[in-house]
Amino acid sequence: MMNSSQTSTKLPALKEVAAVSIFFSLTLMLFGPLHLYYYNIFEFTYSPVELWIVFLVSALVFAFALGLGLGALRGYTFARIFCRAYALVFVAGVMIWAQGHLMVWEYGPLDGREIDWTGMWPQGLTDSAVWIVAMGLVAFKYEIVARAASRAAKVLLLVQAVSLGFLITQTPVPSCYGYTLNDSEKFEFSSEGNVIILVLDTFQSDLFEHVVSESDDYKDVFDGFVYFPDAVAAYNTTRGGVPQILTGRLYDNSIEYQDFVKSAYLSESSIARQLKGRGWNVYLPVKEYVYCSQDIASSFSLRAGTFSEGLPDIEMLIDLTLFRHSPHFLKTLFYDEIEYNRIEPYDEEAVHEDVRFLKVLEANAGVGLEQRAFKYFHLRGMHRPFRLNSELEYERMSDNIEGAHELARAVIKITERIFAKLRELGVYDNSMILVVSDHGAGTFDGAPMSNLGSMGYLSPLMMVKPFGASGPMRSSDEPVTLNDVSATVFDALEIDAETPGYSLLDSAVERPREPRTHFRYFWRLKDWDRVHFPRMFEYEVDGHSWDERSWAPTNRVLEPGRAYALSLGYSLGEKIIFAARGNALNYLTYGWSYGGSGRSVWTTAESFALRLRPEVSADTGMVFYAGVKPYLVPGKIASQRVTVMAGGMEVGRWNVDKTGTYSVRLQPGSMDSNGLLELEFRFEDAVSPFELGISEDRRRFALSFYEAVVVGE
Repeated sequence: MMNSSQTSTKLPALKEVAAVSIFFSLTLMLFGPLHLYYYNIFEFTYSPVELWIVFLVSALVFAFALGLGLGALRGYTFARIFCRAYALVFVAGVMIWAQGHLMVWEYGPLDGREIDWTGMWPQGLTDSAVWIVAMGLVAFKYEIVARAASRAAKVLLLVQAVSLGFLITQTPVPSCYGYTLNDSEKFEFSSEGNVIILVLDTFQSDLFEHVVSESDDYKDVFDGFVYFPDAVAAYNTTRGGVPQILTGRLYDNSIEYQDFVKSAYLSESSIARQLKGRGWNVYLPVKEYVYCSQDIASSFSLRAGTFSEGLPDIEMLIDLTLFRHSPHFLKTLFYDEIEYNRIEPYDEEAVHEDVRFLKVLEANAGVGLEQRAFKYFHLRGMHRPFRLNSELEYERMSDNIEGAHELARAVIKITERIFAKLRELGVYDNSMILVVSDHGAGTFDGAPMSNLGSMGYLSPLMMVKPFGASGPMRSSDEPVTLNDVSATVFDALEIDAETPGYSLLDSAVERPREPRTHFRYFWRLKDWDRVHFPRMFEYEVDGHSWDERSWAPTNRVLEPGRAYALSLGYSLGEKIIFAARGNALNYLTYGWSYGGSGRSVWTTAESFALRLRPEVSADTGMVFYAGVKPYLVPGKIASQRVTVMAGGMEVGRWNVDKTGTYSVRLQPGSMDSNGLLELEFRFEDAVSPFELGISEDRRRFALSFYEAVVVGE
């Protein structure tokens, strides 16, 4: 006989069971991965239609199985068990949804770099508390939850459907959809001649020079090459750098990025278009920064739509979904899987993807093409995290300048072995080879790889070996940019095409010493605009790219769809915030670098400058206040002595021996005739960790600025 508590329980109808089962399954297995897919659409190559089919079918099958399981418990004999299970499925679905959309914490790029799990204990505590309360509802208030579950599940399904639909309408479709990579001739070269562009991602010019200076043998490794240390990249990410390399064109945010990519690769200065049109075999990867068309490259094939083509993307989306929608204390399990998939296993061992590329090239490269060949190979290069030592063994290394040097030796060794294979095939001499980076190293996003301060990640590696060139590597002091790659290729092949850059060949006309352009912006995963780039600040480089004083802001800002000039206007009393998302970038000029946390600006040279235009009359007296932290080393550096200049005149001195607020009075007449106030800070005790024997970092630190303000006297 059933007891009264069992008979009094009103069980949810089968249609309500179906609604909750569908809600849980679609939240985890359809809406979760597809939201991530459309948010990061440029990271994947599988088409959205095929992904929809895979995830929708999987979710519906799982919902059917889950519904059957709950239905098997439905009956008065198992009333309490059924109601608790029914409530658990609903609450788990709500928590999975909330974890992925409401309780989203900043973990940085999910590319294998270390995450400070213990340092994020507040997030873990929050997640744990919310999940405990949710499970408490299942344990003690399951009848109340069960009564509301079906209606709430339908509402949340509608919310997710509307959200995903809106996201789809706002997301551009890259040209690579509809195409797949045909890599059957990826490592086939021609005895008639080859042009090879080898991109070593994130490899900075001064980092390369430091490593090759360790041994004269490197000059023979780069036999026939000319190295250009004074190089400038127009962008600090791959999406801007690759089109600049392959077309010489610059993206200015005036149109949508994908429209720019199409116009750039179809332009007269496009290497791929020019060579494909002349019968060359052209190899390009299927990526968001390449316009995919069979008129552009031989390596593009129409997609067959097979499941195996999309399996890597599907696996990655599953791992990312589990990471995003799980509580903090479980994320580490799924992050290890994400890193493993990005490494790509080889022979049942974790092998860096550049080593995998090398192994495949050494095993499969041949000389089987009758027509001349153009190859674009893009290696991971110097990207964080640092996971490859100089013996080409997978190793977790610190993401600092010492780790950068070790990884740089490994990347150069990979390059050496690539060249050795080309010599073995007999195609090294008859190939023009350009070894470049799409941008330099990073400094503000973690420990520095660079010693060049605020502009350290803007000077890319650039070197070229012309057809038939030989002899030890030599350096050229010519000022160059990535725009010059296409002009160099056309010059070597005697192609008459209008290009924005200049040839790097010795036979070329001497390059005019004109300022070079860079667009600076800050890339964060959560802030990346899928249609345009973030707000960009234009700089001109007038002088050697390694000299920070050569870099000057033009005060021109390029926002999505519009460009305008900064007035440098400043209202007295307005705080200047030096965090990466603060307003200080409007006023900074030279001598600075973001700290590892991005919450302040470190001075990195013997001087540092700000420019602003206070909205006051020329005869107004003012006071400048700055919150700073000195670079101190016990027993070696006890304080930082600072001379403050305004309008070229000394206006004060500081002796900064502790963190605090320091001030200086600005006399009337400190501004120039245009109302511009230039504040320069000269440091007598600026010193590098290298000079102190602490590390290989050669940037000369003095102060860390975190905020400042100018007020009327």
